[in-house]
Amino acid sequence: MSLAGSVNQRSGSPAAPSADGLDDDAWQRPTLVLAAANRADGNAMAKHLRKLAALPDDKAEAASKYLWYLLRFRVVVDSVS
Repeated sequence: MSLAGSVNQRSGSPAAPSADGLDDDAWQRPTLVLAAANRADGNAMAKHLRKLAALPDDKAEAASKYLWYLLRFRVVVDSVS
């Protein structure tokens, strides 16, 4: 996914990349899923999985890569604000 090609869905203008180069919306979805799983909160996990599945294709692809990274390198997600 190209950050230069991402678009702000509300205004239709190009979205500014975050300082770390990640797509913040796509990053937040898998971290919310994993944080809910870590808390053993099945309802919240299911809710966040449904939201993850509803992402547009480009964001879903990025979210899948982020989730793979989190699981592959066993990144600990204690809480997400």
